[in-house]
Amino acid sequence: MKTIPNKTKRFFLIVGLFFVLQPGNLLFSQQFEYAVEQPRIPFLYFGVGLGVNDYGLGLNVEVPFTHHLSLNGNAGLGGWGLKLGGSLNFYPFNVTKKHEFSIGYSIAFGLKDFETELSIEPDGEDYKVNLDLKKVHTINLIYTYNLKVGKSCKAAFSAGYAICITQDPYDVNSSVTLTSTSEQFIRIMQPGGLIIGIKFMIGAL
Repeated sequence: MKTIPNKTKRFFLIVGLFFVLQPGNLLFSQQFEYAVEQPRIPFLYFGVGLGVNDYGLGLNVEVPFTHHLSLNGNAGLGGWGLKLGGSLNFYPFNVTKKHEFSIGYSIAFGLKDFETELSIEPDGEDYKVNLDLKKVHTINLIYTYNLKVGKSCKAAFSAGYAICITQDPYDVNSSVTLTSTSEQFIRIMQPGGLIIGIKFMIGAL
């Protein structure tokens, strides 16, 4: 009977151990890699920000409910009075950094007896006009780039567009007729149009 050389035995033993141990090594390495790459997600973000056509100067709260989705609420003060809003946010990477795409809704509550100088017909003279600024509703489409700061904070830089869905957003209380220039000025002042914003958010781990 032929005997198997010791070198051959050792070779088959090494090959056998490799096939037995390799699946476990792969599984362990994948789990370890996942644990290292996945950041700790705060259960809550809160912070302050300044925005045009979003929430004005105000406070923000964001609640992540997965690595890629979160809900946001904000309250602020702008040229059209108190503003409240919220949004649903999607992160291709995770909620701690980089790109964010949002769809949101906001309401500006307006101002009663708001006085400002506007040009009036027929001569285009400046006149102090009394206005009632009504509630204005907008749908907001926003892109944000989030820069991670430290372990749990982030600075956010936003741009987008606010679609105004309110008709006739103001009433003229004075017995005057505004010029087209004055009407255009009010349309620029009211919520809606280009969104630009910046905010700093602190994460609570």
